[in-house]
Amino acid sequence: MLKNKKLWTMLALTAVLCLLASVAYAASGNTPGGGLSGINDGNAFINFIKSLAEKFTNSARSIIGFLVVVVFVWAGLLLLFGANDSSKIAQTKDYFKYAVGALVVVVVADKIVGFFMGLLS
Repeated sequence: MLKNKKLWTMLALTAVLCLLASVAYAASGNTPGGGLSGINDGNAFINFIKSLAEKFTNSARSIIGFLVVVVFVWAGLLLLFGANDSSKIAQTKDYFKYAVGALVVVVVADKIVGFFMGLLS
């Protein structure tokens, strides 16, 4: 499944960039309840972690969802224009497998984060 290392490297870098951007945005204090302004409140840290997790999951879900749609369109075009070439058909099948795998990972990660968010409530 890890045949295409470049694709997995790009997905990992995208996830890291999303994490860094969401942490910076949440810590900037420009968001309602964001930043470290309520440090004296006993639940401030838990609220900060909850908002950070929500922002990260929303950002990651949006970006990876967009990338999955792009991969589906790209694979569809490859299948459409390379219908007689068996190597392109095999490559298209791999792209579809990677896109569905990414969707499964996003859905499972979202459910796991939702479970832990429910524990914090």
